[in-house]
Amino acid sequence: MRIGIVTFFRIANYGAMLQAYALWKYLEARGHKVVFIRHAGIVPRRMHLIRCLVSRRLCGVVMKVSQYVQSPISEFAADFPQTRFCRTLGEIQEETSDCDAFIVGSDQMWNPEWCSGALLPVVMLDFAREDQLRIAYAVSFGSDKWVSDGSENAVGRLLCKFTRISVREESGVSLVESLSGRTDAECLIDPALLLTAESYRLLMDGIPGPEGKGRYVFRYILHERKISAETERAFFAVRSQLGIMCFKSDRVPVRGFGSPLCKLLGVYAKLSLPNWLSELVHSDFVFTNSFHGTVFAILFHRPFVSLLLRGSMSRMNGRLLSLLSKLGLPERAVYADDIGKIRDMAGGVIDWKNVDERLSRLRDKTDGFFDKVVGRIGE
Repeated sequence: MRIGIVTFFRIANYGAMLQAYALWKYLEARGHKVVFIRHAGIVPRRMHLIRCLVSRRLCGVVMKVSQYVQSPISEFAADFPQTRFCRTLGEIQEETSDCDAFIVGSDQMWNPEWCSGALLPVVMLDFAREDQLRIAYAVSFGSDKWVSDGSENAVGRLLCKFTRISVREESGVSLVESLSGRTDAECLIDPALLLTAESYRLLMDGIPGPEGKGRYVFRYILHERKISAETERAFFAVRSQLGIMCFKSDRVPVRGFGSPLCKLLGVYAKLSLPNWLSELVHSDFVFTNSFHGTVFAILFHRPFVSLLLRGSMSRMNGRLLSLLSKLGLPERAVYADDIGKIRDMAGGVIDWKNVDERLSRLRDKTDGFFDKVVGRIGE
């Protein structure tokens, strides 16, 4: 089959690019051909630096400049098989007329905070013909409820058109049912977990390991321009428990033109994706609040602690809690102020054999899902 994929895949986010890469390679191994759909709403183009400075509020300037200096890491996905840049449903249809099926997912493709408007027909595959399969794979709503903006009926109608639906959080199963009445949605693992650690090591070819023999903790924190005092205290607790004061992170100073401005705004560049993987793989411990930071710590058998989010961001904890529960690691998700538990996690031992056995069963479940919907070519 030729399969078109709608997902985040060329943005400055390691997890987004790697989940897309993994789904591509997984489907390719099953004999299918893949093309990623480049749509203006999900694959943004890099903004000119001058435009980054035009905003009514300082936080807007900081966000735009951050996106500008970090966008080069998205070049990892430049060689993915992909359509031309599409702005309308008609252009998507022209580019994918030879596709037999479409997959939306994974990642937060159904997060109502950003997709409930003009992008809804794109992420709900409303451009597909009747003879083209519509599949949702491990899609995340990023919430346990849909926004009350009048789009609920449209969402329910579009969900009913899907051939098969799977979501990434258990709460997503209930949400699909409440919106559409469908009771056949499944909860499946993020595609990044479908590949083995050895598959990802291929991406690090030519990347040297860390210099010297020093031990270090890898810190990967999202959603914070400046690390909070609470997070800093939790991070210090981990390092003191381990007796490792050295640490590395995904942030690096901006160099060259614009570096003084970035220093003033507290904006950092990012490691390349292969270097990010290398730093995580060679670390002694991973300290993160990122779902995909947690995923790759698990794949590479790195001891870790995953900080739960608070406030408006807490709605995103579901995907992490679902995954860790299924892998027998629910205690690894903690709040930053639970210092005692964090110290326990830093000093604890993970039964990786049990984790791998559970993960193998979850991968088998995904195989079963795709066997039913698109099959396996060449067998």
